[in-house]
Amino acid sequence: MRQKSLGMKLALIAGIVMFVGVSGYLIVKQFVPTRMIIVGIKIDPPFQVAGNLSSEKEKAQEAAIIAATDIVLGDLRKNLYGYVGLKRYKYIPFFAITVSENGYQYLLKHPLVTSVEKDLVASATSHVIVPSTTRKP
Repeated sequence: MRQKSLGMKLALIAGIVMFVGVSGYLIVKQFVPTRMIIVGIKIDPPFQVAGNLSSEKEKAQEAAIIAATDIVLGDLRKNLYGYVGLKRYKYIPFFAITVSENGYQYLLKHPLVTSVEKDLVASATSHVIVPSTTRKP
């Protein structure tokens, strides 16, 4: 059992190599993370802003987001497309990961995936120019 859990976590040899435990055997597959992406997922019932939901429906929606994310990630693993840097979101039907080009192409065709966008670093500051209200003599 220790070999499987250790094997699933190993990840560095000449680039990154992914070890996946399957039926007690380790399968080695070259994995080169190339795309940082944000993935939108389909949930049922369709997503609604939490403020519009009752507490009970909000919890059900959170569970649906977790379940849909788990299905997509499980399908990636089943097809031996590795990923790193998983970031799950609790209140919106998206997750962020870094995948190989093959994993990216797979996600574009996945039936539960509604969008795939490049994950960009956004600045938390903005520049606002406020016109002067004082007159110059």
